[in-house]
Amino acid sequence: MNGKSPYTASSTYRYSPIYAMLLTLNILLRFPEFGKILFAIADVLVGIEIFKLLEMNRNGKMTILQDDKLRKSKQLSKTWTLIWMINPMSINICTRGSAGSL
Repeated sequence: MNGKSPYTASSTYRYSPIYAMLLTLNILLRFPEFGKILFAIADVLVGIEIFKLLEMNRNGKMTILQDDKLRKSKQLSKTWTLIWMINPMSINICTRGSAGSL
């Protein structure tokens, strides 16, 4: 961008200023894939958070597996987390450079 703001150079620049500052590491580190890797890691962290949220009970504590019902609940939590993690749509979006997971 030759020292100019990306917002004035392109009307379609889609990142907020915070993301734009993070993504300057693409240039400073001379590693153009940095942003894609950052967004992919954030996508995995979202999957982990989905699992934790699904495992929480009403008191805000993690459930303790005591009977078959809770085991089935844990399996269901794993299934929904897996649906997020291997969803081709979310994988494609984060690896193309979308900051949605952040």
